[in-house]
Amino acid sequence: MDTFASGVPARDARQRCLFRSSVSRTPHSCPVPCVGASGLPGHTQGCIVQYSFRETDSGAVRARAPAAALAALLVLTASPAGANGHRLEPIRVADEPIEESLSGELGHYGNRVEVISRAQIERLGVTDTAQALQMLVPGLYIAPKHGRFDYVHASLQGSRTEDILWLVDGVRINNRLFGGTSPLDSLPANMIERIEVLKGGQSLFYGTQALGGVVNIITRGFAEQTEGQFGQGAGSLGERQVNGYVRGGGGRHRYVLFGSHASADGYTPYRDEHIEPSARGGGTKRGYRVGSLGGKYRREFAPGQMLTLQYIHNDARVDHPAPTDRHTAYNERDEDILIAKWDHLVSDSFGYYLKAYYHDWSTDYTELHNQPGGGLAVINDADPWGYEDYGINAMGRWFLPDHSELVFGLDWQAYSGNDAVLLIDTRTEHVGALFAQYRPWLSFSPDTMLALGVRANKAELGGENLTWNLSARHPIADHQYLRASLGTAFKLPSAYHLYARDPDHPRGNEDLDGEESLNIDLGWGGAARLGQAAFDWELTAFAREIDELIARVSSGGSSTYVNSDEAVRMVGAEAVFTVRPVPGWYGRLSATWSRARARGDDRQIDRVPEYQAKAAFGYDAPGERYGAQLALLHVGPVYQQLGGVGRERYGDYTLVDLSAWYRFGAQRRHRLSLRLENAGDVQYASSVSRGRRDVGNTPYRYDNLGTPRNLQLRYTYDF
Repeated sequence: MDTFASGVPARDARQRCLFRSSVSRTPHSCPVPCVGASGLPGHTQGCIVQYSFRETDSGAVRARAPAAALAALLVLTASPAGANGHRLEPIRVADEPIEESLSGELGHYGNRVEVISRAQIERLGVTDTAQALQMLVPGLYIAPKHGRFDYVHASLQGSRTEDILWLVDGVRINNRLFGGTSPLDSLPANMIERIEVLKGGQSLFYGTQALGGVVNIITRGFAEQTEGQFGQGAGSLGERQVNGYVRGGGGRHRYVLFGSHASADGYTPYRDEHIEPSARGGGTKRGYRVGSLGGKYRREFAPGQMLTLQYIHNDARVDHPAPTDRHTAYNERDEDILIAKWDHLVSDSFGYYLKAYYHDWSTDYTELHNQPGGGLAVINDADPWGYEDYGINAMGRWFLPDHSELVFGLDWQAYSGNDAVLLIDTRTEHVGALFAQYRPWLSFSPDTMLALGVRANKAELGGENLTWNLSARHPIADHQYLRASLGTAFKLPSAYHLYARDPDHPRGNEDLDGEESLNIDLGWGGAARLGQAAFDWELTAFAREIDELIARVSSGGSSTYVNSDEAVRMVGAEAVFTVRPVPGWYGRLSATWSRARARGDDRQIDRVPEYQAKAAFGYDAPGERYGAQLALLHVGPVYQQLGGVGRERYGDYTLVDLSAWYRFGAQRRHRLSLRLENAGDVQYASSVSRGRRDVGNTPYRYDNLGTPRNLQLRYTYDF
C-alpha cells in the first residue's frame, strides 16, 4: 500500500494534503496520480506528478502542474487507470469546490462516469449539445427529431427518455410538465466546458428522474489570465453562427462571459410520399434561431471562502413542422437560469457549500392550419406553456479522524408549471430531501474505495421515497480494477400526470406516487501498454427494474393515471475501448446492448434501441497544428407503437461524420475547421409519428428524417 512517511494511507493523505493547501495557503507539494493510460486527446497519459502550490501576489493559492495533470483533475475522464492502476483520487484544490468534484468522486467510488471535454467537442465540430452527446458518449442514445436544436429521444443504458436527469452546472433543467420532453433544443455547444455523464441510478445525490443516469453540462470555467475566443461559421443547410467568450480576472475576482447565436433555414424532414397536399406553405420545413448569453462571477473573500454568481439566458424560435394540415408552427422560447453559491472550506477536515437557484422556462406556441377551401385556421396563437423551478441545496464533506469521509446535505425544491395548450392547472409542488454518504477507510483492504448512502425524499404530491446506494471500486493485478454499484432511484409524477384538466386527455391524479427502481451496475476494466501503444478498456453489465409504473386507465368513458402493478426491466452490457497506437493517432470504440421489456412482454419497449455502437479515429499533428477525425455511429432496430397503425420498426442506420482543422498565424491563434456531417447522405428515420391522409382521414406512419449530408465551415480566433 502506498503511504506517506507519516503512515497515513495514500488515498487519505492526498486528499488532506490538497484540501489543506486550499485552506492554509501554505506552499507544498502533493503527489497526484494521472488517469487515462491511453493518452487520448482530452485524456492524460498514466503518470505520477507533483501538484505544487504557490502564493500569488493577491494572496490566492493557485495550483501548478503539467497541462496533462490539470486535465486529469478537471476532466476525470472515463479512461480508467493510471500508472498505478487507480483512477484519479477524489482531491480538491482552491478552484475546485465540493460540488464541482462530486461526479469525479462518484466515479472513484464505483460509478461509471463518462466525461466529454471541450477539446473533443471542438474536434467533432458540432454547434448544438445534442449532437455532441449523440456521437461521443458511449451507451447514450440520442435521436434528435429534426436535426439540430430540436427535441430528442434519449436512452442511457436502456432507459426511457424520462429516466435521465439533465443538469446545467448542477441545476436541473428537466421539463417536469411532461417527463419525456427533453431540454436540449436551446443549448448551444459553445457554452460548454465539459459534459459529465453518470450512468446508473443516481437519485442519492441528484433526486428525481435519475433512474437511468445524469447528464451534467458544465459551462465555461474561470481562468487566472484574460483569454477568450471569437468564432463564426456557415453551413450548406443555410446555417449561420457566431459565438465567443472571454474570461479572466485579477486579485480575488474572476469572471466569465459567453454568448452565441445560431440560425438555419433548415430542411424538409419528411419523405416525399409522406407529405400530404394540405401541408402547403412553410409547414414542412424545419429551421431555427437560437441565442444564448451567460456569465459567471466569483469573489474570494478570504482563504477558502468564495461566492459565485451566475446567469444564463437562452432564447429561441424553433419550427415545429408536420407533413399534414400544417401551414406554420413554431415555439418561441425564453429561458433564464440564476445561481448563487457560497463555498467555505472551514478547516483541513471540513468544507461545505450553500446554493440557491432559479430556473424559468417559458414558451409561446403558435400553429396555423391550411383550410380545404383556402385560407388559414388559427389553432394556437402564442399560447403559453412553461414552468418555474427554484430551490436551495447544501452539501458538506467531513474527513473523519479514522481517515473515512462523510458527505451529507439537503435539497429543497419548489416547482410550478402551466400549459394553455393541453390545459394543465397552475400549481406549485414542494419537495424536500436529506441525504448522506459514508466512505469508510478499510484497514484490512486499504485500496478498496467503498461508499454507502441513503436519501429520504418527501414531496407534497408524489409521496415519500427512501433511496439507498452501495458502491465500491477495487484494484486488482496488472493495472486492472473491479467496480460495482447497487441501489435504488425514483421519479416523481410529472405535472401532466398530477394536474391535467384537458377534456380530450386523461385527467390528472394528485394521489399518484413516484416510480421506483432497483439498479445494479458491474464493471471490469484496466489499462496496458505494448511498446508505444497504450490501451484502456472497461466491460460493463447493468440491470434495472422500475415498478410502481404510472399508467393510464379508463372507466365510464373517462380516463386517468394510476400507479399500476406493471414493471419495466432493462438488462444489458457495454464495452468501451480506447487506444493510442503511436503518438498523434488515437481511437475509441464502444458498443452497447440493452434488452428493455415490460413485465410479461417479450418486445423491446418503445424508442429504446436494442444495440448501438460508436467509434472515433483521428490524428493530431504535433502541437495540434492540424488534425482530422472520423466519427461513426451505428443504431440497431428501434420500435414505436402508433395508434391505428401498429407497431413500427425503424432505426438500423449507420452515420459517418468527417472533420478536419488547421491552426495558423502568430502563436497559431487562428483555426479553420471543416465538418462533413452524414458523409454517406443516409436517409434515415430518427423517429416515426402518426398522421392522417387528406383523403379518407385514414391514419398512416410518417418518418421524421435525420439531418441529410451537409458541410459546415468554421473559423475561430483565440486571444
